[in-house]
Amino acid sequence: MVDRSDPGASTTDASTTDAATPDDGMRGGWVPLLERAERIGQLVWVERQLFERYGAWAGATGVDVVDVGYGESSRRHGWHAQVFFERLPELSVLHAETLVIAPGPATAALFEHLAELDDVPAEQRWWITHRVVQPLLVATLRAERASVDPTAEPALDRWLRIVLADDVDELLHGDAVARQLLPPDADPDELLVAQLHAERLAHASSLLRR
Repeated sequence: MVDRSDPGASTTDASTTDAATPDDGMRGGWVPLLERAERIGQLVWVERQLFERYGAWAGATGVDVVDVGYGESSRRHGWHAQVFFERLPELSVLHAETLVIAPGPATAALFEHLAELDDVPAEQRWWITHRVVQPLLVATLRAERASVDPTAEPALDRWLRIVLADDVDELLHGDAVARQLLPPDADPDELLVAQLHAERLAHASSLLRR
């Protein structure tokens, strides 16, 4: 069962304060064991956040395709969190759960922003999660897999490939639903403004700097 704890919470709004300073991230190259463990722990944190948030929205937006979509996504990201948690190496100096933390304050602020969207229209929520968050996650997983040596880390490489394919499918489905939710004669300005704010938060996240 996926732990529903939120050890990396922050109350900082990265769009208006110093938390907008990009998180420090690790770029490319071979990753030592402890650093790899930290990065996988951060992915667990992200997947748990999506599991929690999408689960809270499932059945609560009043739009059937969105309610169903968030329910399916919540289950998927809950499973991804379990997969990554089981990939954490056993380290005598650290308990695995202590590695499950936000990648940085800007990343935490992005997920706090999602938690503030409970009262916005379902279309806007879906637009942000599938036009900002999901592409960010896919890019992060691709970068993580690129840093893996398939000979030295075959299990991690295999699971990253599986999870990445899963998230690409979710991205494509989410984009199709986003287009379905926006009628041809609709004014997209409000959605684009909401997207821009989320993009600023996403841009500061260390997930883009792995």
